[in-house]
Amino acid sequence: TGVSGYHEQLTIHGKDHERVFTISLWDCNRKFRVKIIGIDIPVLPKNADLTVFVEANIQHGQQLLSQRRTTAKPFTEEILWNVWLEFDIKIKDLPKGALLTLQIYCGKAPAPSTKANLYSHDSPSTDPKYKTQLLYYVNILLIDHRSLLRTGDYVLHMWKIPGKGEEQGSINA
Repeated sequence: TGVSGYHEQLTIHGKDHERVFTISLWDCNRKFRVKIIGIDIPVLPKNADLTVFVEANIQHGQQLLSQRRTTAKPFTEEILWNVWLEFDIKIKDLPKGALLTLQIYCGKAPAPSTKANLYSHDSPSTDPKYKTQLLYYVNILLIDHRSLLRTGDYVLHMWKIPGKGEEQGSINA
């Protein structure tokens, strides 16, 4: 770890692949992805009809580069998705200051109407009637100070969005 250099030094082109330990991000042509395992919520809301989902954004400054969401799941003490969210940006195109923003939203889908519903309530991003509230968030710098892409498993402590009469705190998710 901590190996850095110029693209010409780190490129895998023209080298013995068995002796390469670090490669240049510019050689990574696959799309960036992140695996969402799940969240633990220590305090459940009083309303049992709520659903929860994770929204993941890649941002550079104020610019949103890509966005993905998990499916909505019932609000319980432990929520598991165990899914990969693949973004529409290649690893080699990630700018050095890019942030991964993870946000936990809860919401209550509108009651089903008698008419045929054109939207799936499993995907909050496609239903304009789905009312949501941001609960928690965390930002992670994707490329660290050594110009290495962050990889591996993380337990993230998320910032809580204060509600009525609540103070700022954090939560493990």
